[in-house]
Amino acid sequence: MAIKHTKVSAKADGGDATLVLPSDWNADHVISRIKIGAGTALVAGDFALSAGWGNTATVTAVLGYDNAWEILITCQGTGIAANPTCTLTFHDGTFTLSPIAISKMVDGTGALSDISDAMTATTWVMTYNGLPVSGLTYRIRGLVIGR
Repeated sequence: MAIKHTKVSAKADGGDATLVLPSDWNADHVISRIKIGAGTALVAGDFALSAGWGNTATVTAVLGYDNAWEILITCQGTGIAANPTCTLTFHDGTFTLSPIAISKMVDGTGALSDISDAMTATTWVMTYNGLPVSGLTYRIRGLVIGR
């Protein structure tokens, strides 16, 4: 069923967009897809690596926005340690409340491991639950829903 009489507007200050649905909207209506593409594209500088990734570790291949993204971490240098972190400082500002988020290692040359997430209204700290290896890569994807 097509949605009729919708109105989408954005605040002049770049704040959250508002979607106004028709008065007859109910639980029987289905949205089949939402494309995430609003906001400022993330850059490597939005992600800070802890020393546990190594003193010359890098973040590259950054794709996406605060609410959905992908990065590639290359572990390298000295000081590599278990359970290193990667902190994203949200590029488009503070969420009203700490958002809900999940990140996952999806591939790379390093061992696949679970990622633990810790949220604040301004940052997202992801912990790689393992010991990274110098010279290997770790591709991580994240998805966040603001509230």
